Amino acid sequence: MNHPASIPLRLCLLLPLLGLACAPDKATPFPTDRPLVRLDGDWLAPPPGVVGDRTAPATVLLLRRDGELIELHGWIYGKADESPRISSADGYAVALGRWEHEGSQVQVRRERVHHSAPLTGADPLCARPAVHFEVLQDSLLGDGGAGTVGVYAPSAMPPSEVELYAGEVRRLGRPCG
Repeated sequence: MNHPASIPLRLCLLLPLLGLACAPDKATPFPTDRPLVRLDGDWLAPPPGVVGDRTAPATVLLLRRDGELIELHGWIYGKADESPRISSADGYAVALGRWEHEGSQVQVRRERVHHSAPLTGADPLCARPAVHFEVLQDSLLGDGGAGTVGVYAPSAMPPSEVELYAGEVRRLGRPCG
């Protein structure tokens, strides 16, 4: 049986082939107050009338310096040479919670969620309220809900773009658990 810690180590051995490197184990720095974006699918041509030349499903994490987590699952759009924007016209889900950083690990706990469209049944984000990430220099590696492990990389998206959705969760969201 593989020890869970050995899996990220194997990935660390492969990352130099992709031009990435693993961060040191002690007090690993990573970006706070800066959106981290993971594409959950390919960039696509947007429908007519949409600003920008591409759109993609994505997960955006914002780890605020005060320990608050804002996590958005939805669609982003924009031009290839500009920072991406979050599409409020498409369906999205947002979670608020807390995060803790220890060594090369980040643990997040979802506490409250909101979906732009009514949700029937159990909430998939609350079904997995605790999520674990590995720090890779200025990025995170993990599965925040897409079903596969991926890299959440820093983006030029303004933090205010993500923070806008936090108020909505505070007003309309429901607690996990």
